[in-house]
Amino acid sequence: MRTPLKPLIAFLVFASSVTAWGETLPFVKGTFTAMQQEYSGQKIIISFWSETCSACMKEMGYWSTLKSENPELGILMVSTDSIENKKAIESILADRKLAELPSWAFADDFLERLYYDVDPSWQGELPLTFLVNEQGITEKIMGLVNHEKISTWVKK
Repeated sequence: MRTPLKPLIAFLVFASSVTAWGETLPFVKGTFTAMQQEYSGQKIIISFWSETCSACMKEMGYWSTLKSENPELGILMVSTDSIENKKAIESILADRKLAELPSWAFADDFLERLYYDVDPSWQGELPLTFLVNEQGITEKIMGLVNHEKISTWVKK
């Protein structure tokens, strides 16, 4: 009897995306899709960042403020740094009052595989933000976000 691998793989990716917030999980191929499925029907922001990206650090202050003003809004943080730097990643998130947000860090040495899995046109530029509305419609923002635009999107 053959066991289909696709459902098993999808379950494992989904299960790895469930966390006690405050713990950074591995981001692997399939995690981006699993994140969107897990939060299906909810408005979420997915922010890709790195500890070496000064624009990302600046943007984190905005995410903290936005979350405190909109506690129901899902903001998911994905570090493109290696999961091996988990303690440093969690320290950065804590310093910026983002430790309670769901977070992931890249866990594949072949970065291009993860970039492509997120967006086939992405080559690793940061910051990168995805706005996903309740219907699953996604808007991609490359570079620093426009605060006014995000505020308007959150209120829709």
